[in-house]
Amino acid sequence: MKQPSMHPRTVATLNELEKAEWFSRVGVKDTMAAIVLSSWQEAIKHCSSLEWENLVIEASNQYCERLVERSKERWRQWNKIVVELKKITEPFVRQKIEVVARKNNLPQVFENLVQWDILGVCLEAEYADVPVRSLPAWKTAYPRTSKLFEDPGQGLATIEAIYAAYKILGREAESLLSEYRWAEEFRELNCSLIQETSF
Repeated sequence: MKQPSMHPRTVATLNELEKAEWFSRVGVKDTMAAIVLSSWQEAIKHCSSLEWENLVIEASNQYCERLVERSKERWRQWNKIVVELKKITEPFVRQKIEVVARKNNLPQVFENLVQWDILGVCLEAEYADVPVRSLPAWKTAYPRTSKLFEDPGQGLATIEAIYAAYKILGREAESLLSEYRWAEEFRELNCSLIQETSF
């Protein structure tokens, strides 16, 4: 898995992903940090929706814009890094999802989505030293710890990050927190930001 051209952070990230058993908890309601769906069909429908696609593209565009603002030199390396990472991530993802995709007869869009996500994770690892995130001021209400790195003071749970992104983009977001156990605490911690992003 190790590639000399990759940053050690990216190598560590890929090694952790390689050890993990992907999709082993699908449909298991063992967290309040995300809305757990009940079937693969429902999951594919949601993650392949136009709304989700637009949100992902917008988030990626904003990430790139902030990268350009903070380091044009690093930004110029983006395409080369993407090409090199794909040589690793594409066969890696295919190998990791092969069994679950075949067993559940999942469409090609499933692989496409996972490929995009894993590439994104690796790119964030490559550029982690460049502060490009647009959500650093939001505070998490989710009690969690990191198994890989020091616990980040401002890291958000998935549903919190999606909520924050929706608010920043001017979209209706309150329904996203309807089943989130720490919704009220999250709103209290971020009340000023929520007011600022309300249209």
